[in-house]
Amino acid sequence: MTSRYGRITGLVGLGLALGAGLAQAQGNLNARLNGDYAFSQSRSCVEVAGTLSFDPVTFQIVSSGAGASLLRRFTTADRGTIRYNGDGTGSATVVGSSIDMGSGTGFPASQFNVTCQIAYTVNADDTVDHHADCSSTTTAGGGVGNTTTVTGIRTKRRIVQGNTAILHGPAEPPVIESVSVTVMSGPNFFPTRERICVRSGISSKLSGR
Repeated sequence: MTSRYGRITGLVGLGLALGAGLAQAQGNLNARLNGDYAFSQSRSCVEVAGTLSFDPVTFQIVSSGAGASLLRRFTTADRGTIRYNGDGTGSATVVGSSIDMGSGTGFPASQFNVTCQIAYTVNADDTVDHHADCSSTTTAGGGVGNTTTVTGIRTKRRIVQGNTAILHGPAEPPVIESVSVTVMSGPNFFPTRERICVRSGISSKLSGR
């Protein structure tokens, strides 16, 4: 009986040791991203609200029936700085400029300031699973003063040139992001929305940071 318990205790100890080793290995990989990176990124998005939504499997736009809806297509150029803490977390400050591609709002261009909280996992093949939740305030163009929160942002990235640069790519597979909009004044017909975006860009490590 004692030997049986001893074997069980040994297996538990081995499992804990392996778990600790894997956590340390992942920590070492995440530490490859540490410091400040300047970045530029473009994104193209489709946003829906009201009676329209995305099918979570096919990503097709589906309708729940008659009623008010929003279908918006837009492109955005983002620039800013990402700070990686070396432990799988980070943050970003961003300035974005957006061109509306035909939702009929009457405000084709806007600019906004963005802050993001980041979680990332560096993989052994130099790819990075990059997650972000962001909040923005519109500073020019349509909707000045409006605030927007986007959760569930995912991108696939790759470390290149000895950790000095990172290539940005779209999520694999695509993801549906959740959007919450607060209007500064007047009615807010679509306070909650869904969005699918594809992103492409590059980050470059800032010297001495």
